[in-house]
Amino acid sequence: MLCLVIGNGESRKNTDLTKISKDILIGCNALHRDTVVDHLICCDRRMAEEAVKGSNTTNTKIYVRDMWHNYFRKIRKDKRIHHLPEVPNTTEFKKDQAEHWGSGPYAVLLAADLEQSTHISLIGFDLY
Repeated sequence: MLCLVIGNGESRKNTDLTKISKDILIGCNALHRDTVVDHLICCDRRMAEEAVKGSNTTNTKIYVRDMWHNYFRKIRKDKRIHHLPEVPNTTEFKKDQAEHWGSGPYAVLLAADLEQSTHISLIGFDLY
């Protein structure tokens, strides 16, 4: 199954997502404003709050950091909320530690972790 991961980069701005073949759609942060996704990565509380209230996220699994999981899942009783995927390696380098990862790397990690995903394509990951 083809998993399409959409980042926050400007390069996705002119892409018509409805014309791209995909079985699983994973988005980052505010992508829910533009389209319905199967999985949405929200690393900060403000984005998670917006996603939970959004009209395009009724059937979306929303992934948040551990510190927000308890609030959304247990206090607000929202069953769409899930933990971000576990980062497989620990490191001494600050930039590679899980608490410093943004939504993009977590979205790609989630795509790799999904058992039904056999091919992964990326859009909107502007590395400049």
